[in-house]
Amino acid sequence: MISRYSVFIEGIVQSVGFRPFVHQMAVRNHLTGYVLNNGESVVCEIQGTEEAVAQFMQRLVDSAPVASRIEHIEKQSIPVLPDETVFQIASSTAAGQNLRYLSPDLKICDQCKAELYDERNRRHHFPLINCTQCGPRFSIIKSLPYDRASTTMSEFTMCDACQSEYQTVSNRRFHAEPTCCHACAPRLWICDAQGRELPYDSALIRRLMCKGKVIAYKGIGGFQLICNGTDETAIEMLRHRKKRDSRPFAMMARDIEVAKRQCIISDEEEKALQSCENPIVILRKKSNGFTAVSETTTLGVMLPSSALHCLLFDEEIDLVVATSGNVSGEPIIHQNADAFEKLHEIADYFVFHDRDILSPIDDSIVSLRDGKMNVIRRARGYVPRAIDLAFLGTCPLDILAYGAELKNTFCITSGTKAILSQHIGDLKTYEVSDCYEGMLNRFHALFHVETKVCAFDMHPEYRSTQRAQDDGAQKKYAIQHHHAHIMSCMAENQRRDKVIGVAFDGAGYGDDGAIWGGEFFVCDFSDYERFAHLAYVKMPGGDLCARQPLRMAQSYLYEYGLFEPKTSAEVALLTQLQKGINCPQTSSAGRLFDAVSALIGVCECAEYEAQAAMRLEDIACEDERGHYGYAINEEQGNIVSFAPMFEGIIADMKSGEPVARISMKFHRTIANVILSVCLIARKKTGINVVAFSGGVFQNRLLLSLAEKRLVHRGFEVLVHEKVPSNDGGISLGQVAIAYVREGL
Repeated sequence: MISRYSVFIEGIVQSVGFRPFVHQMAVRNHLTGYVLNNGESVVCEIQGTEEAVAQFMQRLVDSAPVASRIEHIEKQSIPVLPDETVFQIASSTAAGQNLRYLSPDLKICDQCKAELYDERNRRHHFPLINCTQCGPRFSIIKSLPYDRASTTMSEFTMCDACQSEYQTVSNRRFHAEPTCCHACAPRLWICDAQGRELPYDSALIRRLMCKGKVIAYKGIGGFQLICNGTDETAIEMLRHRKKRDSRPFAMMARDIEVAKRQCIISDEEEKALQSCENPIVILRKKSNGFTAVSETTTLGVMLPSSALHCLLFDEEIDLVVATSGNVSGEPIIHQNADAFEKLHEIADYFVFHDRDILSPIDDSIVSLRDGKMNVIRRARGYVPRAIDLAFLGTCPLDILAYGAELKNTFCITSGTKAILSQHIGDLKTYEVSDCYEGMLNRFHALFHVETKVCAFDMHPEYRSTQRAQDDGAQKKYAIQHHHAHIMSCMAENQRRDKVIGVAFDGAGYGDDGAIWGGEFFVCDFSDYERFAHLAYVKMPGGDLCARQPLRMAQSYLYEYGLFEPKTSAEVALLTQLQKGINCPQTSSAGRLFDAVSALIGVCECAEYEAQAAMRLEDIACEDERGHYGYAINEEQGNIVSFAPMFEGIIADMKSGEPVARISMKFHRTIANVILSVCLIARKKTGINVVAFSGGVFQNRLLLSLAEKRLVHRGFEVLVHEKVPSNDGGISLGQVAIAYVREGL
């Protein structure tokens, strides 16, 4: 019995070799028919025996190209065509212009890497090698539909050999839009800081690094600043020139074996390192080396993302520092002229190519905890993958969420899909704001959406909020910061029931005008109740406390009657606290971590965000089983006081308790607080699901301790794995809340 079916496949199935894969599977199963792109999905008609069709459908899912992501498959029976004899790849149509699944930029694949090092291959040592399984996508596309004419490769004419590969169905480069080779590629060249040009030569670049030179290197998504990863003098010079203070650098290792020599790597971490997304993975060092790169016991490590990066390495160079090519506080630079203008006092040499980058995108950063992914910065390799909101129903209008002020991303909806932007950065400079504006325009144009609804943070002074106020949207929703945090976790976990939401972060504008950040909500997408929170304390100097954690330590001591000023500066601070001069109230968990870090002498002055908390986590003694006391005032809104804890810390300090043990006891105390409040909330509401969100939950130690306690007591715990728990994920929560309020 011969049957015929039409099959509709949605997801990331364009520009990843999906049609040749379908053709191969169909021919292997002796099916006839055709496959094509229709602008929104891959459509095929297959004809053959029921057994052959069943095998084809199974292989479609089990053996799909690694770079593809199938979101939905629909199969419908249609009439048989008795005279059909072959299966072919038909010409694509432009029936749909609302493409919600555009492939991210992808790491060089194993096949291209093998060609790169094969002296007999015509692409031997070709720095822009790619195929349907790897290379630039999102960063070079001008408009949809995705074809060469719609990318920045349109101005480069393929040679006859590349054209033949591009048109051959069985070839790995069939319709690989950036296809090129030595003969027809964009130009590459080297330039020194005085503007003198040299021919591109990977061996010369390696020799320059061996001599301690800093190089501005144009990759897939923008420029990186690189130097020899084992040359401490070069690293310190890069740090000094970039004004990078002590913030850790990322390292790129030649291969997984080099990475394993430096770091302890679990199976899950190895899988993340070698994935096509190619993020920076936070790993534990094997020794106390690389102090010039990172002051903590961890290193951010990635593997080469492109042939350009592969060619940086040889027997002498097996590690390089690879940090964003920008001036501190500004977005990653992606244009040649800007790179030379802004980086010529940082870099000794530049490596340029003239394939334009339209969407600058930085490296993604992840960590793994108990085998689970924690995305810290969501960018190259992940963006613009969509989050499905169909579990929330439908919404008749497309929505734009403007995100937060720090670690900004924005988010748009297209139908039931939520598409987050790449990491933009902190909206405090003209350059970042300009990048933000440019990417807003690009997303609207790329995904053919006309947003009629906008959502934004309640904080009136956020630039993202001010930009939203100028939006001509039909409806506008001001979303509370921590409600958005919890709902971003709910959205990525596809849950819409009421939860106990634990939002721990640095700062967010509260309903009462105070600075929130240690919140327990009972909430869903429609509304929230502030069930509990950490007790308010004063922030002497406001935002200055984030840079001077000792101020927060002294404020906590003052709050609990433990502050004994000894210097004139401490007396002045006491006066400020007593009079309440520039002392906004905060419940921030982030500031609590800062305070304890400063109090025990781990970090009294922070040179970069979260430095105090990171150091505190880093030193914690794993075998410590103690904890401190705390008090929860259930009669006055479940307010958590840490007076017993600070008394205990001071007592431990006076008795000479090691700071590593104090740190662990503190972390265990906060995990106990989370459990205690959630038990009270469950008793009063019957809710058994807890959702964690906020930047403090990037602390893997706290997250693990708290989750294990809750699970042990029968709670279901939801955490972030697809979007950041920090402010980089807030735009998803904003979109989801507005989506429900506008939904059908």
